[in-house]
Amino acid sequence: MKYTVRGEGTHVFELLRKNENQEFEAKFKNRSVAVRILESNPDGTMRLVMVGNRIIPVQVERRSDSFPERVWINGVSYAVDIEKVESIRYRPPRKIKEADGTVKAELPGVLTSLLVTEGDEVVKGQVLGILEAMKMENELNAPRSGVVKSIAVKAGNAVMRGDILLEIE
Repeated sequence: MKYTVRGEGTHVFELLRKNENQEFEAKFKNRSVAVRILESNPDGTMRLVMVGNRIIPVQVERRSDSFPERVWINGVSYAVDIEKVESIRYRPPRKIKEADGTVKAELPGVLTSLLVTEGDEVVKGQVLGILEAMKMENELNAPRSGVVKSIAVKAGNAVMRGDILLEIE
């Protein structure tokens, strides 16, 4: 994730978490430094970090949504201004093309129920069926309004990711 930490005055730090281990990169005044977390609190917040050969105490105060609100670095307080959060874990939902009425399995699983039949009129977003994958029930929604042209599977069938389930015209 990427956080921008703005201190009183002109201090601006960008914290770029490289991976889930204890290292990340901090940018300060157009200079990048490697930071390694030496000690953490039980809640996962940093307590001691190493920057270069210096060990620096750090205290993090979090908001109710768990993002940092204030950081004390070596006893100096900085307000955290989260301008943009970038994460390798979060991907925005895929956009479904309006022109394409093909409904495909997004995950491998079992089609536990099918709520439409051929010839049924459906509206965009309507639940067409339930796909059970990894012990979770996932709704299959209509990508557009139209009429169910064909159904390629039956309730109880196992499907693989990318399999065509039904088509809407």
